[in-house]
Amino acid sequence: MQQEKAFDGDSLGRAKQFLRANWKEGCKCPCCGQRVQLYKRSVTSAMAAGLALIVHRVGIGADVHLESFFKDIEGLPSSIRGDMTKWVEWGMLAKTNERGVYRATDDARQFLCGMKTNRFLYFYNGKVQARSVETITYEEALQNKFDIQKLLKPEGRYLHG
Repeated sequence: MQQEKAFDGDSLGRAKQFLRANWKEGCKCPCCGQRVQLYKRSVTSAMAAGLALIVHRVGIGADVHLESFFKDIEGLPSSIRGDMTKWVEWGMLAKTNERGVYRATDDARQFLCGMKTNRFLYFYNGKVQARSVETITYEEALQNKFDIQKLLKPEGRYLHG
């Protein structure tokens, strides 16, 4: 692991410059000592599968309590629940005024039907700072061993067709 760069300035402006120059690698804030890091988050297969389940079973614009919804699906890996709220930043889910309750947006439907979205978002302090130029489709996001059709099959419905 590489050693973090040390700050050698004496003003708030220089401290901000130092943080911006070093946040990709991570550094310690010279003012408060807090760790500063820009985090790169990608669309995962679990996120894509979870979004498909919400749109398929609940629909666009309908309220869904994420924790309850995913807990009620037998055999669903817990990894699907972990990053679902990140979809808000991609515009695929919208928060409601009720805690833990979200709604799938029309962008979610379009993404599941082939629209591309940013492959990565860059977060600092919980807020999006940048979006990748590189894009991803729903089908590309699912390219691993997770089988959404197998999960949907017990209900006798399929996502496509």
